[in-house]
Amino acid sequence: ILALACDACKEVVLQVPSELPAEKFVGRVNLKDCLKSANLIHPSDPDFQVLEDGSVFTTNSVVLSSGQRSFTIWLFNSDSQEERQLSVHLEGPVEIQSDTAQNYTIYYSIRGPGVDREPLNLFYVERDTGNLFCTGPVDREQYESFELTAFATTPDGYTPEYPLTLIIKVEDENDNYPVFTKTLYSFTVLENSAVGSVVGEVCATDNDEPDTMHTRLRYSIREQWPSPPTLFSMHPTTGVITTTSSQLDRELIDKYQLKIKVQDMDGQYFGLQTTATCIITIGDVNDNLPTFTRNVYVTSVEENTVNVEILRLTVQDKDLVNSPNWRANYTILKGNENGNFKIATDPQTNEGILCVVKPLNYEERQQVSS
Repeated sequence: ILALACDACKEVVLQVPSELPAEKFVGRVNLKDCLKSANLIHPSDPDFQVLEDGSVFTTNSVVLSSGQRSFTIWLFNSDSQEERQLSVHLEGPVEIQSDTAQNYTIYYSIRGPGVDREPLNLFYVERDTGNLFCTGPVDREQYESFELTAFATTPDGYTPEYPLTLIIKVEDENDNYPVFTKTLYSFTVLENSAVGSVVGEVCATDNDEPDTMHTRLRYSIREQWPSPPTLFSMHPTTGVITTTSSQLDRELIDKYQLKIKVQDMDGQYFGLQTTATCIITIGDVNDNLPTFTRNVYVTSVEENTVNVEILRLTVQDKDLVNSPNWRANYTILKGNENGNFKIATDPQTNEGILCVVKPLNYEERQQVSS
């Protein structure tokens, strides 16, 4: 597609093929030249749709039976009550014409990239008519534009006027899917986090033309496992994931999986889309009290015995095993006034190990409670 843009805000000419299929990108017009901010954009021809960035698409197949077609784009700003209109003219293949053709038999020719320089033979001009054609598809990501030189000569080689420079801009097709920078994202958020806590941020790229609808991306969460209630949300433009509930409980569910989506064309239904997976691990906080497995422990030891283990105490803690939140710290609160006992934590089992470190005298004391 060749686009010839006019600076005047009220008229734009787009060079297009004579036949356009439905949902075909036609070209782009600069709406802001007419109205800086428009919240209502309406084309007069129902066969066309105009997006907010000025991209024009067909809604039905269109045939330029007379070689051209026109319609009007109405722009309206409901805040300022401003209204503008812009005329769009669609024209068939470009013709190169010389004013001297009235006096001479003129032959037309072109040179430059896409003709006699790489990529070769992409454009050609009909010698007698000056009609300019493209022989195949062009990838805008490889060639953004071409600068050709057109010549008009008589059959005997006389050049009645100066060569003409032709700038051919390659309009972008939405032919690149947005792609996440990773196929699998992993984040961690602490349980009981407040609503709105940031979990992480995802990012995607799109190789289509920057600052167009083709690269305007929207993020969303498609699915969550385990399912309801919904516990996470994603900002549509930044890709930041946040919590929507303060009821994240690692002891109930310690991991969630999200299927996330990015879609171009500002998230409209016909935009191209890609998905990725996000694993969210719920981090542990110290929100569970350790509890003894028994209310009373009974043991015995011979008098004058020292540096021996006499009892193991066990506790339960629902926090993350082997984490600081789970690791028990035992203290003797009563009954050890003479310093006969010591209690320590077994690093493997988390049990409390009660030992005698100072000899006991049976005649002085037969029972110790703590």
